[in-house]
Amino acid sequence: MAVTGASAGGFVVMASLAFHPAVFAAGISICGVSDIATLVAGTHKFESRYFDTLVGPLPEAAERYAARSPLGAIDRIRVPLLMIQGADDRIVSPDQAEGIVRGLRANGAPVAYLLFDGEGHGFRGAYALRRAIGAQLAFLGRVFGFSLTDPTFDLDIDNWTGHARCHDANTA
Repeated sequence: MAVTGASAGGFVVMASLAFHPAVFAAGISICGVSDIATLVAGTHKFESRYFDTLVGPLPEAAERYAARSPLGAIDRIRVPLLMIQGADDRIVSPDQAEGIVRGLRANGAPVAYLLFDGEGHGFRGAYALRRAIGAQLAFLGRVFGFSLTDPTFDLDIDNWTGHARCHDANTA
């Protein structure tokens, strides 16, 4: 079984893999939160106090933020993870994805990362939408042992260290 989600759902993906490692065979996180404290530090004023009720006020609850963040339990993620991120995301910064990717690679865990230029929090452009959906299908095919007939969806992963910066050649 695989778990997939975007934004807070991406947090659920990574937390599921870190805190319940025997349940899922793979995960796909799209613009997901990996470090709650970093999100709080950079979020807009409207949501700036939201996590005070969910986790606790900072700095008093700093240990709780670390303990509940997937980044703090990165050594427990051992199954393949696909990270998909918009380079211009102002809600969940690409640093969130890149921290997880660096940590997983350092631990030898299987991870692939797609960063979409010109895309923010969620994707709007046809190229990014098609490429992200295709990458998810290719990723699941690789994990669960099926192949796709359309080679444009190939994820180009070599030993699970795939890292691609994607841009639409028609608009770049």
